[in-house]
Amino acid sequence: MTLDVPTLIAATTLLLILASLALTAHWLANLGTMGLRGAAFGVIAASFGSYLLIPTPTGPTMVTMLLGDLLILFSHMVVWLSIATFWSVRSKALTYVAFALMLAAGITLSSHVVGGYNGAARGALLSAFVAIFSFGTVVTLVKALGGRRAFYRGIVKRTSVGAAIAAMIFLGHCLFHVYRSYEWRQLPETVMHFDSLNLAVWTQVESMIFVLMLALTVIIMTAERLQNELKIQAMMDRSHRRLAAGPS
Repeated sequence: MTLDVPTLIAATTLLLILASLALTAHWLANLGTMGLRGAAFGVIAASFGSYLLIPTPTGPTMVTMLLGDLLILFSHMVVWLSIATFWSVRSKALTYVAFALMLAAGITLSSHVVGGYNGAARGALLSAFVAIFSFGTVVTLVKALGGRRAFYRGIVKRTSVGAAIAAMIFLGHCLFHVYRSYEWRQLPETVMHFDSLNLAVWTQVESMIFVLMLALTVIIMTAERLQNELKIQAMMDRSHRRLAAGPS
């Protein structure tokens, strides 16, 4: 089977489905951990969005592509907010900003259905909003760990490896889509399909790597959280035993 763009999109969709199943199972196994449900739901939304974008002999239509794009952006927003919830840094202001960006994305992308299809502009806008959501996630992770210096200390002391990996993954995702947005914007307005472009192939490869690493880092962050909670509980138990034993 030739690894053309339609095949790669189908492979990305399959990987998203598998990742959503893994994250759903992970959430069900850790119901007391906030934020895991949102991460699973976000990947499920991305699975539906990717499925709608799989090329067929009769489509996808412009409306189907719009819905697929919006689901992919919605998944990025949900994962951003779920990570903020996981690290207890989610606020009303952050939620308002995320939904305002989602609304802006919906309006601008919908304009290409109402005002006439422009494939290059659509691709550029989609990547621009993906980059914004990804950068927001990076900022949230750095803030959650106490700022830039605390973030670096956590990496050196290996106390927040999962968050560090997640930040690097989202930063790479952001930079890739900044580049993709720039390259897509240079294409002629008459271009309708991008299957012959190398960047279209690399977009799917990057997406597969990203979703695989996202699922892995969510599991790592949860494991680190549980490990830290066990350490704290062990310290409290030792203190209680010393108090119960009294002065020697």
